[in-house]
Amino acid sequence: MKQLSKSIVPLGNLVGVIVFGQLSDIFGRKPIFVINLVLAIVTAILTSFAPNYALFIIGQFCLGAFPHSMFVTGTVIVMEMIGLEYRTMCGSLIHVAFSVFYMLFGVIALLSGGNWRLIQLIAGLIWILYLPSIFVILESPMWLMRKRKYDKAEKVLRRFAKAENTELPKNLFEKDDETKSEVEDQDSELRQYTVVDLFRTPNLRTRTILMCFNWFSCSFVYYGISLNTDQLGSNPYTTFILAGFVEVPGRLLAWWLMYAIGRRWSLAGFCIVGGLSLMLSVPPEIPELSVAIAMVAKLCLAAVFAIVYVYGAEIYPTVVRNAGMGVSSMSARVGSIISPYVMLLQVYWGPMPFVIMGTTSILAGMLALFLPETRNKTLTETLEEGENFGRKSYKENEKGQIEVKMDTLKESEETGLDVEGASESNEKHANGGLSCDSEMGVANKGFE
Repeated sequence: MKQLSKSIVPLGNLVGVIVFGQLSDIFGRKPIFVINLVLAIVTAILTSFAPNYALFIIGQFCLGAFPHSMFVTGTVIVMEMIGLEYRTMCGSLIHVAFSVFYMLFGVIALLSGGNWRLIQLIAGLIWILYLPSIFVILESPMWLMRKRKYDKAEKVLRRFAKAENTELPKNLFEKDDETKSEVEDQDSELRQYTVVDLFRTPNLRTRTILMCFNWFSCSFVYYGISLNTDQLGSNPYTTFILAGFVEVPGRLLAWWLMYAIGRRWSLAGFCIVGGLSLMLSVPPEIPELSVAIAMVAKLCLAAVFAIVYVYGAEIYPTVVRNAGMGVSSMSARVGSIISPYVMLLQVYWGPMPFVIMGTTSILAGMLALFLPETRNKTLTETLEEGENFGRKSYKENEKGQIEVKMDTLKESEETGLDVEGASESNEKHANGGLSCDSEMGVANKGFE
């Protein structure tokens, strides 16, 4: 029963990111964020009064689905709104806040004597403080422009400009009659992209699989430590708080290294060091030594989590970004569902759980080296750009606009990509016309 209650939350994570990740790409980031926030508050409070175990499990499942979907969607909103200069910083600080509240709930659990109803109720009440954010958070202008909702996108960008004392052109999305007619025709045929599109073409498919495995490994090991801190030290509460405390320097170190050496090498390094540390943390005769080494692994895995959220949001193109983040997070949830049961293997061989988790982390670090570097790169917009990103034929000019050689487009055509759409996008760039990426380049220029 104890292991089931640990696994039901990540199962909710898995279902939530699949459903709400797709809905976010279709209906927008903000409405899905708001819906999940409200549902999380209601569910948390109601679950604290659950009269039996069955309703408690249902509540835990919902608390896995709603808050995590809100977290993923919120991360996507930040990544799509922030320019290159501050993208890494903001993506990392989100996770620093996560670690701070991680420690806070350890303190709450300690002071409440482990009363789960009180802990659950406090969680719901704390989320009420976030309700005013509904009136502050804006829809992603990048998503709005991909959906050709230019009027709404312009309103959002002008609010940004006003806050930054930056002036934008009076007619930011002005088009001539011929262009308007083309856009209207395109609107009637506007395609809805799904998770399936991530696997249609070779490069994007490979990167999606590699990213999913890294998310799986990170979550598998991270929660393997977090959900079993009671087996690492003499006092489960102090060990839990310590596990949250070491995450903060890990997140901050990840922030600095992503700037200094990039995403790929940072991810690989933390995965490998974390895996080796976990293998060395096999409980020895001295519990304090085991906890110390395990905390080094926890620091590394916390850093990995900060990196994969930034890295994933940068690798997936806008049209499937939230769906891509959703399928990656789904893979992570598979890892966190399995992790509580891995510790049961200790009955066969004590070090077995630590060896399995450590090996998985090291393998993920080695595979991360096959991903393209995204540091200081403009976010890709279309499937064509996402497929060609990292190739020699993929170039970014000084304005952040994207050029793809025609031979690459022909290759993409053979794999089933929408070449006509890509050619049309490149033609607009060549003629100085309107495109989503160039629009964001103009808008972001004043905010970076």
